[in-house]
Amino acid sequence: MGFIILIIISVYLCWKYGDWKNWRLYYPTILYLVIGNLTCDILVYQNPLWSYNIKFLSRIYADLLVIAFIYPSTIILFLTYYPKLIKKQVAYLLLWVLIYSSVEYLASILGGFSYSNGWTIEWSILFNCIMFPLLYLHYKRPLWVWPISMALAFIVLYIFKIPFSFFDK
Repeated sequence: MGFIILIIISVYLCWKYGDWKNWRLYYPTILYLVIGNLTCDILVYQNPLWSYNIKFLSRIYADLLVIAFIYPSTIILFLTYYPKLIKKQVAYLLLWVLIYSSVEYLASILGGFSYSNGWTIEWSILFNCIMFPLLYLHYKRPLWVWPISMALAFIVLYIFKIPFSFFDK
């Protein structure tokens, strides 16, 4: 039930406080996050690093709901209020890392989220510290982010010993 409440809260906050008149400006960054998540899902499908534990949904359907509702809401809200001053940007980025990490930590304590194959909340916090600056960088300079993201994906595959093969065995 908490999962559905999280989706409703995300969509409501986005609808109420997001910059809907400029949604087209945010759309490429929404797609970047969606593509990144789907790519991750494919690469770690056999060896997931984390999963949602929703009684009435499979891992894939839960992830699709996150992709369809939480990620677009996140991008619209995150970019709507992104500050211009660098000092405020650092605090703003840390706020979003705190929000995402706290929600995940609470979900893991309540049993709605679990880790596997060596992934932990600490890795999620580090990931969030990288993800949010990359989201803003994508918004401003999208072509810079793709090679960085690919390199990071290969680093994650290497660190967590995720088999990488062009053919299923």
